[in-house]
Amino acid sequence: MQRAKLSVFIDVQNITNRKNPEEIIYSQDYKQRSYIIGLPILAVAGARLEF
Repeated sequence: MQRAKLSVFIDVQNITNRKNPEEIIYSQDYKQRSYIIGLPILAVAGARLEF
């Protein structure tokens, strides 16, 4: 008799919803700068079934 194995997971990234700057962008004359921010709250769920 062969048994199956089920694995389930959930992953939540940036759970505090903080706007983390990841890169600085400068204007052509370097007088102004802005930021590229990271992801908002991102929840990922998944499952894996092995025979």
